Amino acid sequence: MNYYELSYSTDLNLTGEIPQVSNVEITGSNESVDNLMTYFKHPDFEPVLKGRKRLKAQFTDLMSCTGLSTGKGLLVNEKFYKLANQYQLPGCKDYLFDIFDAFWGNNTQYHYLHIINCKEIAGFIDFTRSTFYIKKNDDEKEFIKILDWDNWWNSNLLQVEKDGRIINVEQLFINQIEIQFPGILRMPFSAAILISQKLKDELDKNKISGTSFKKSNLTVSSIYESKI
Repeated sequence: MNYYELSYSTDLNLTGEIPQVSNVEITGSNESVDNLMTYFKHPDFEPVLKGRKRLKAQFTDLMSCTGLSTGKGLLVNEKFYKLANQYQLPGCKDYLFDIFDAFWGNNTQYHYLHIINCKEIAGFIDFTRSTFYIKKNDDEKEFIKILDWDNWWNSNLLQVEKDGRIINVEQLFINQIEIQFPGILRMPFSAAILISQKLKDELDKNKISGTSFKKSNLTVSSIYESKI
C-alpha cells in the first residue's frame, strides 16, 4: 500500500491566514506546549488544549496552528477525526482542542491527534525483508541493513550525531496478515506524518478541506501480498 505525506494547506484563498490558529495554551502543566508535545512521547497526563482563530482565518477540516507543528500532530475537526478513527493509528493519542473565535465570541471544539513514532507496530515488522536507506544526495541512496526496532532507533541516533541525516524506510513488510494497515503513522526521527492510500481516498471522497499531500517513497506490504 502506498503512503503520502500529509500537511496543512497553504492556499490563502482557502485558509485566510497561515497559521489559522495561534495563542495555543495547555492546561494541567506549567511546561510549554512544545516541551509537552514532542516527537517521541505523549504527556503523562490528560492535557486540555486551546487556541484562538486568527481574525482573517477560515475554519477548515484540518487547521494549521502555532506551537504545535504538523510534524507532531494534526489539528482536525470531528468530520476528519471520525474518518481517521476507522483505521489503525499507531503512536496516536487524541486530545480535545477548543478554538476561540473572537468575532463570534464562541468556541469550536477540534481534536489534536498527537502522533509519535510507530513503535506500536514494531513487533509486526519483518526487518529482514524491509528496506532502509540513507539519502546521500537527491539521486543516490545508500541501502543498509536494520535488524530490529532497537537497531533502527540506535542507528538513527548515531547517524544524526554523525551528519544530521536520518535512516529512511522505503518498504515495510508486515509479517502478520491480521494486522490492519496503519491509516496514519510516523517513522522514527522523521517529521513527516504519513497517511495510507485508503485513508487519503476516504478524505478526498468526503471533500476534507485544509489538506496538502505529497507522494512518499514508503510502501507497506504484508508477507501474504508479496507472494501473490
